[in-house]
Amino acid sequence: MQNQTYHYIFICDESSIDTAFYQLKDKLRENRDHHVSLVYAVAESHFLFKRELKTLKEHFYQQLQVFTETIAEAFPAYIRQETIEVILNENTRDHIYIGIRGIEDFTFSVRQQLEFLGIGESNGLVTLFDIDQNKRKTHVAILQHQIELNNRDNDN
Repeated sequence: MQNQTYHYIFICDESSIDTAFYQLKDKLRENRDHHVSLVYAVAESHFLFKRELKTLKEHFYQQLQVFTETIAEAFPAYIRQETIEVILNENTRDHIYIGIRGIEDFTFSVRQQLEFLGIGESNGLVTLFDIDQNKRKTHVAILQHQIELNNRDNDN
């Protein structure tokens, strides 16, 4: 029997990229057969985690897709419907998990777009999940510990 494959889609704005980044990185390492897509709403071309995402794309070029959407000031919670449709239509995995995180207007707008496409909390192929804030705190604590160890080694 063949293992199930998954496509994890993270949809976030700049207020939540730090949380989403660590979880999408975990999903990339979890299984090479899984795909991960990030739809990232940014205010301008110089955005948080730009270099980190570029490096991840280079390391996981067959697994990771990153779509940056520049937010128009008139529509601060808007992601182009076509971007979401492209990701869903190109899916080749057995199941899709979609995580949404950001300011309230942003998440509301994205959920409306998904509902328009017929995607609710779970409809067989697609399941919505929470991008967990606690996961980020764990990664930050580990990174801080590693920095402290490195500083201690450098002092000796």
